[in-house]
Amino acid sequence: MTFPPRRKTGSSRAGPAREKCSPDVEACLQGFWNAQGYQPIAPEPLLPGWDRSILLTNSAVVPFKRRLTGQDVPWPGIWVLQPCTRLHNLLPPIDHPSHLSLLLCFRMLGVLVRPDRVVPLAQDILGFLDTVYGVGLDRLLIRVRSDDLELVRMWRQRTPVPAMEFDRQEADYYDWTFGMKGLRAVGSTFAILAPDTGARDVGNVLQFLDDGGQTLGFGFGIGLEAALWARDGLRSIIQAAPIASFMPTGGAKEERLADHAALVGTLFQAGIRPGHGRERYLAKKAVKRLRQLAAAVGMDIEQLEAALKRYAQQILGGDAFLGDLWILLRKDGQDVVPSERLQDISLRCTVDFNPDRIQAYVLNHYSLSVNRVELFDDYRGAPLRPGEKALGFRMSVHSSSPSRLARQICGELARVFHLQSRST
Repeated sequence: MTFPPRRKTGSSRAGPAREKCSPDVEACLQGFWNAQGYQPIAPEPLLPGWDRSILLTNSAVVPFKRRLTGQDVPWPGIWVLQPCTRLHNLLPPIDHPSHLSLLLCFRMLGVLVRPDRVVPLAQDILGFLDTVYGVGLDRLLIRVRSDDLELVRMWRQRTPVPAMEFDRQEADYYDWTFGMKGLRAVGSTFAILAPDTGARDVGNVLQFLDDGGQTLGFGFGIGLEAALWARDGLRSIIQAAPIASFMPTGGAKEERLADHAALVGTLFQAGIRPGHGRERYLAKKAVKRLRQLAAAVGMDIEQLEAALKRYAQQILGGDAFLGDLWILLRKDGQDVVPSERLQDISLRCTVDFNPDRIQAYVLNHYSLSVNRVELFDDYRGAPLRPGEKALGFRMSVHSSSPSRLARQICGELARVFHLQSRST
């Protein structure tokens, strides 16, 4: 068995390390937990049909829920390598300047043990981090709440004790819910220390509890890409993801483009296409954002298609499912010739509303410049209620349907800022 080499911490290397995307990391992981006697279980699909509390499988806890609420956990425990999808990166604007610290699609190791196995679990976690990632006690920081005695005890009943940070975070940092009656958790987080980047959170140990406070088991979870990102002090977590071997990640926009490309490939592989319905709407939004990001970094559709095709063939097991995507990526601009028109927007607001928020939002989310937003004492000639103002601005819209896009922006501003688009 070959273990992935450990690079010097804090390296300024901009491109992804190829060994981070190789199967060796997974092989080392599997070899370690199998050697300790833990039994592997199958991961959940992207759409967890039995679990209505979530839209997409978003953590390694998902395949454990049934074990925690009725099925036994075999000794000494079980483990799973779970592909996960989270949707936080769909929300920030395209021009957001920060580098990625979270991924839309990632792989997560999950380990689950019975309540009486918590101290041996701590020993196995430390052995795993040292053996597979080359991270020793000197580079670990455990963030925990002092009242969670079992989570404190599991680390203190060994010598030497890893560095621990107590009660520095908000309450929801330590308290976990899973959308299921009778299942909650308290958790500690472990971070990997690097000289140039500080402490980066990479995983958790959770104490699963029922409504009466009885312990159901203990779980360990760590993001594979997050651990590599923290261990090597990479600038962005996308550099530790498989997609980084197929697409540029030199700047913040390129990072988001690669992140969205991985998401779109994952959704299409699972048979999720743009349309109506919750997951289909997400696919629609992801494809739209992918097209916008490609345009923002100057990547034409042909280049994007070629990169996605290589990624799908080598990482997702084939590219046949991407056939519909090529049509969708080319759809805008082929059916209708875009035109440019001035559009007027009027909305009602409270007197203390800051109009600068409108300009920033439209620029960040639609890359459209607007003229100075003004406040008025009447709404399209109609009197206003006490405490109300009307705001108005004009923007130049370049689209195949400028009026429709203007109505969409108007409705979105009304929802986001709790404004009204018509008098009542």
